[in-house]
Amino acid sequence: MKIILGIDDSPHSHAALEWVRNMQWPQGSQLIILSTVELYAYAMAEPGGLDVYDRVLADQMQAREGVVAEAERELQHAGLVVSSRVMQGDPRMLIPEIAHKERADLIVVGSHGRTGLPKLIMGSVASHILSHAPCNVLVVKHPRTPAGVKEQTRS
Repeated sequence: MKIILGIDDSPHSHAALEWVRNMQWPQGSQLIILSTVELYAYAMAEPGGLDVYDRVLADQMQAREGVVAEAERELQHAGLVVSSRVMQGDPRMLIPEIAHKERADLIVVGSHGRTGLPKLIMGSVASHILSHAPCNVLVVKHPRTPAGVKEQTRS
């Protein structure tokens, strides 16, 4: 089985990572961790825009490489066969595209759980992947903390 795990550095991605780590996968399963960095072209309109854009892109790519490397170590420690990629572009387009190229059986992503205006303005990566993926998609929801209850943090 070939699985693609789309991650960023959000609690929602951590929930998806944890879900993948805790699953019992068939012998010989392969996991591809995929993270994307998307910068918007309006940054180039600022003074020194192209230099700023290149510097911010390099910083974001390096940060994502760290996130992906940590996830890769965690999943390898759990006994999974893992490879990883950090790519520049829109995750809504890249994740289904890579799933198609890799002939993936499953895509796993976290959900930010946006609704209403935030979803309209920012879009839903998970929704877009669901409707454009060439394979099954599992959307892992991050558990919500009830109002008035403080969320516990990991030590």
